[in-house]
Parts: sequence; structure tokens; C-alpha cells
Amino acid sequence: MKFTLLLAAAVAALAQTPDATGWSAAKWGMTAAEVQAAFPTVRPVNPPEKDLGQFIRLEAPAMQLGNYQATAKFKFPTDQDRLTAVNVSVSQDAARPSAFDALKDGLTAKYGKPTSSDTVSERTAFGSTIETRSIVWRLKSSMVTLEWIESKSFGIVTVRYAERKPDPTL
Repeated sequence: MKFTLLLAAAVAALAQTPDATGWSAAKWGMTAAEVQAAFPTVRPVNPPEKDLGQFIRLEAPAMQLGNYQATAKFKFPTDQDRLTAVNVSVSQDAARPSAFDALKDGLTAKYGKPTSSDTVSERTAFGSTIETRSIVWRLKSSMVTLEWIESKSFGIVTVRYAERKPDPTL
């Protein structure tokens, strides 16, 4: 009897594990035309920008990410018209520290405890330091990464939503 109750509780917990099948109205597998229809402010990136083996084909420069103005970049494989990732970035100088904390709290409330987090500091060849803070939520069909990159001359906070093969263990 105890085993049955424990098994039922485990199955219920797994069924309640939150997932992301895209970002906002953009869902994995949409074509560029479908993404444009879902977001009226989206514009083509011409020529497409290559990023991590994919092309950024669409961009929405004035999106809201919580209380922050952000730019959304929609990524497609180089050989397919199929949405597989979205990067949403906040770059306003004054907003970055509060944006990172607010987004971390919001993503944790939505997806639960992060799978991992890390902070790395690197010195460049020019002697400056680049610090990267990242927090990852590994979900059933997506990977959500919150990242803050900061140096003396540059900084950006990005939430990266990326499709992943479904994981039945999550």
C-alpha cells in the first residue's frame, strides 16, 4: 500500500513539472511566417545572423520581458524553416542588475528550482574582466538559460529558450 501511494505521488509530481514549448506565442516548429503572424513587430534579419550553428532570421526589437524592454531574436536551423530557439535580451545599463534578479525570481516561480547555476570570470587578452552568471532550467522539451554577461564596456542579460529532445524523466 505504501509503495502504491509513493508511486502515485511520484507520478503526480512528474505530471505537474512545468514545461516550455517555446517562448510566449512562439512555439517550437513554427515557420518564420507563423512567427511573424504571432508577433506583429517582428522583422526579418537580412542577411540572417549565424549564431551557434543556427540562423537568427527574425527579430523583435521592442518586446516586454517582465518590466523590461527587450529584443527577441528567433533562431532557425541553417537548413530548415522551423523555430528551435529564442533569445530575449535586456541591455539597458541601469536595468541589468535588477533585470537579472527579477527574471531569476520569475523563472524560478514558473519552472521551479534551477537545474544548475554558475559564475565564471575571465580575463581578456586586453586585461579586462568578463563575468558571466548563468542559471539553467532543464525542462521536458526545452532548456531555459538566464545569463548575465558583464564587462567594463559591455553588458547584457539574456533569457535563452531552446528546444530539446523530449525527456520523459522530467
